[in-house]
Amino acid sequence: MGKDKEDQQGLSPMEMLLSGLAGCSMMDIIDILKKKRQVPVEFKTVVRGNQRINEYPHSFTEYQIEYVLWGETLKDKDVEQAIKLSEEKYCSVGGTLSKSGPIHSKFRILKPGEPS
Repeated sequence: MGKDKEDQQGLSPMEMLLSGLAGCSMMDIIDILKKKRQVPVEFKTVVRGNQRINEYPHSFTEYQIEYVLWGETLKDKDVEQAIKLSEEKYCSVGGTLSKSGPIHSKFRILKPGEPS
């Protein structure tokens, strides 16, 4: 007997994996940007995963993560480099999940107060 999504409380285990990817990479990116004196005022991620649905286990086959950063002085090259370092070197969650499929990322830099 399965539960409807509306009845679910909290994250599913698969959503927790995606949340772990977002949190791990965000922590890396913030640390790297701090060293470059490029600290965002606000930062959020939108992360999605594509799952196999026709066979078990319903594992992820690829991931998409979008980073949205707000700040007056953030530079594209610094944000891009921080993301690359996180993805290729520091994020253990990303390093683990990338073995099951590619991680595609993109970013946007917005002015403080600008809607995402």
